[in-house]
Amino acid sequence: MPIISSNVVYLRPRAWSSSTSAQTLSPATRLGSSVAMAVAGQLALTRWSTPEPHEDPDALREGSRFRDLFERSPACLLVMDQSAVIQRANATAAALLTKAPTELAGTSLFDRCVPSSRPTLQAHLERLAADGAFDSCEIDLALGADIQLPMCLVTLNLGDTPEGPLRSALFDVSGLRELESGLALAASVVEHTSQGVIVTDADHRAIAVNPAFTTISGYAASEVLGTVPTVFRTDAANVRLTRQVIQALHNQGHWQGEVWSRRKGGDAYLEWVSVNEIRDDEGMPIRYVCIGSDMTSQEDARRELMRLAHYDDLTNLPNRPNLLAQLNRALVEGKHEKYLVGVLFLDLDGFKDVNDSFGHQIGDRLLRFVAEQLKSAVRATDLVARLSGDEFAILIPALKSEQLAGQIADKVLHQLSQTAFRDNGRELYVGASIGIALFPKDAANAEELLRCADQAMYAAKSAGGITYRFHGKSTDVGTWDGNRIESQLRRALERQELGLHYQPRVSMRNFRIRGCEAVLYWERGDLDQVAPEAFIPAAEKSGLIVPLEHWALQSVATQTRGWTLPNRPPPRISLHLSSVHLQPGHVERLLQQLAASISAGGNPFEVLIDTAAISDAKDWTITALNRIHGLGIRIALDRFGAGPTPLRQIQSLPVSRVRLDPTLVRDLETDPEVAGFVGAMIALAHSFRIKVVAGGVVTHAQLQSLRAHRCDEAQGALFSPPIPPDQFVALFKQASQCEHDAGYTDRTVSERRTPGLIHTLSSGWSRVVAGILGADRNEKKQ
Repeated sequence: MPIISSNVVYLRPRAWSSSTSAQTLSPATRLGSSVAMAVAGQLALTRWSTPEPHEDPDALREGSRFRDLFERSPACLLVMDQSAVIQRANATAAALLTKAPTELAGTSLFDRCVPSSRPTLQAHLERLAADGAFDSCEIDLALGADIQLPMCLVTLNLGDTPEGPLRSALFDVSGLRELESGLALAASVVEHTSQGVIVTDADHRAIAVNPAFTTISGYAASEVLGTVPTVFRTDAANVRLTRQVIQALHNQGHWQGEVWSRRKGGDAYLEWVSVNEIRDDEGMPIRYVCIGSDMTSQEDARRELMRLAHYDDLTNLPNRPNLLAQLNRALVEGKHEKYLVGVLFLDLDGFKDVNDSFGHQIGDRLLRFVAEQLKSAVRATDLVARLSGDEFAILIPALKSEQLAGQIADKVLHQLSQTAFRDNGRELYVGASIGIALFPKDAANAEELLRCADQAMYAAKSAGGITYRFHGKSTDVGTWDGNRIESQLRRALERQELGLHYQPRVSMRNFRIRGCEAVLYWERGDLDQVAPEAFIPAAEKSGLIVPLEHWALQSVATQTRGWTLPNRPPPRISLHLSSVHLQPGHVERLLQQLAASISAGGNPFEVLIDTAAISDAKDWTITALNRIHGLGIRIALDRFGAGPTPLRQIQSLPVSRVRLDPTLVRDLETDPEVAGFVGAMIALAHSFRIKVVAGGVVTHAQLQSLRAHRCDEAQGALFSPPIPPDQFVALFKQASQCEHDAGYTDRTVSERRTPGLIHTLSSGWSRVVAGILGADRNEKKQ
């Protein structure tokens, strides 16, 4: 309880209430409380009772001074009872609460509080009633319909006094609350920013870090505090950086730049660091704030952009600009050191067919496979690059001889031909055509050298592929009109200018039509029909032979479906195919197309392959022919006898028929040695149980000679030229009807009376056979 002496009230020291809420007050309220408590202390000394006559004049003057202080105080001062009923208020409080001082007496402070603050005020009174000398709280006053004002309420409990026990002061903390909110926001930003923050003292030692720093660096705060950040270290590795930072801070008060730091695990990482200096009122530095942004992702993105600019995204090989840049450097060095520099231009054979047959995903995986094979086949000093699509290049610097470039090309071809690409049970072999150009022999700059190698590659492709060619005059694109032919043939496919005719293949024993050959022709608009021998070589040179013959395969399967007669086997269709189809990368599409034709009910099929193609057959050639034969398709060799006869290969391959080279048939009448050679070739084939077909038969004398040598079948203009599909079907039916009327089967013509056969033959095919037999009979009479 207070002790009252004269007009002065002295506060007996009391313990702070253990239930005080001061510990939970915000910083703004605690600051307001310290100010309001001082005012409330003065208020506690004020006495409003009427002075007694006998009282000391000095005490009266002192009391009057305190009353004057109460009335004029800029603080809101209240005298209240234990229920917060206002007994007295000064003018400042009345102005705040929009009442005259006398009108506030008897009103409750609860009525001035917003509803949410009333429990807080009640708790405040309860703590004071529990023998608390002092308490403070934070409440919001309702000053109007939409106006709320945060106030700090500080109250002294004087106990039993005539004016009421509570002396209170109200202190506006709205400004402090905004300051507090701003400080809290700033702290939250630092706390939650993704950038690492280190605060150091004037000696550059860390005194605070934020969570982002510990996340980025891997160091706990306790491991960093007291240490010196990288930008301020003076060791040998950082001395230059530290000097730059210190100089910038001294001159400008801030610095920023890239800094390589190290995580706790030892990994180096790049960060963008900004350092700001904080100075006191006297201009002396007291703090440094270092803000670091982890640039690992940006650096990775920059490196990825650099990689995309200089490397192929699919294979990760250097791209064309990268190759040219390194080729230019190699040329400079080669010129200085007087070395040769080689460029190999490589184009995959049949890659388009792989894409068309199996899809681009398989094609992409095949390209990655080829890239690895190429890298494993060259020297460590050589550079493998991907130019575009299925085109690659190999840079060979510091060549000592031309032969070494050829040896590397040989190794590349061997690597590709011996290593299979396997994917989901598929096994593909890929071949390549390689062109070689040398500096300074073929060109003096990078672009020209690459162009020369490209030209040489086309020469290799025109030779059948899976080989290499050096650049020379013969490889100049001006020596053949490949570009013009290629563009015309491409338009021919688009404009449907290509077609198929069929030439009968006839048995020598009974002139029955055993089958036919599908012959490709080209109808060039208003021009005459182009014979196969005129455009097939150009198609092989330009590489268009593959799509042309795939078109022919598909057309044969469509056109010949249903070519059957009762009690007669359907005619077997022969189609000449380039050996390119047997190469890795092409054979899978060929097999797929042949299998589709068979499953769709197409006629029996036979493929004609040049005999020269098997003379030096690779393992994959033998494998391809065996797989074709496994589909039920017969294998025939064309132009038999035109060159060396590969007996070992013929014996190991499933060959059922050979066709004599047309030049041999042509010279039968004029060259006795040719006649003997043809007889020997027919006998050789028969020794392997292989049937022989004579192509290009145009005269009766040729037919007579071939029959004498026991040739099995023949075809040529003597029987019929290549004719459209509908005409061949009609001819086939006529021939079958003639055989039925004649009543013969497979017996030879000589077993029947020729006049009887002639007599029974009628129009069409009957006239053809009658003419042949008639000529044969006349020659025998002579």
